[in-house]
Amino acid sequence: MKLSVITPCYNGEKFIAQAIRSFCEQHMDDEAEMIVVDDGSTDASPEICTRLAATIPNLRYFRTENHGAAAARNFGIEQAKGEWVAFVDVD
Repeated sequence: MKLSVITPCYNGEKFIAQAIRSFCEQHMDDEAEMIVVDDGSTDASPEICTRLAATIPNLRYFRTENHGAAAARNFGIEQAKGEWVAFVDVD
């Protein structure tokens, strides 16, 4: 795995599906993964991410308690398998 793209998400239901689809259009190989860390969303973000993660092999979804974007990014780094790490916000 060469690249891990970490995306913290908090109440991003308006943007998360588009962000994931955009990633997939660019990285549908085994060399990249997208890690979405839901930071305790209270909207439909968890349902959207769970549904997409079930159908997209290089998408990994995690849900944590709300501790802020920095904690979500750090959690994503711990989960990353790539040699390189990048961050993308949902909006």
